[in-house]
Amino acid sequence: FVGASAEYLVSGYTKYKNPKFRQGASGIFNGFRATVEAGVSYKSLGFFVNYGLTPLFPEALSDARTLTFGVVLGK
Repeated sequence: FVGASAEYLVSGYTKYKNPKFRQGASGIFNGFRATVEAGVSYKSLGFFVNYGLTPLFPEALSDARTLTFGVVLGK
């Protein structure tokens, strides 16, 4: 399979332990994310890869993009 997805961050936060505080995620992560994905499977075993077209963080912080991959078991 091949595909694409678009996501929008509605609300979220990060939680720190030392020092203990919460910070809203809207200032840390981009609110919009677009990705492309591909995968292959045979019977009950599959593999997939997902690549982020948009940066994970605002440009002021970093131009890092995400790459996710994994194994799918079952039907």
